[in-house]
Amino acid sequence: MSTQTKYYSEIRIYHDNGNKLIEKKISAYVFKPE
Repeated sequence: MSTQTKYYSEIRIYHDNGNKLIEKKISAYVFKPE
């Protein structure tokens, strides 16, 4: 679960840049248990 928080942090950074495409890509990783 610690990994999920890490990915969430990255989404915020990408969102700041306005990269919605990247934001969605990272979101998929958060849902995946990999």
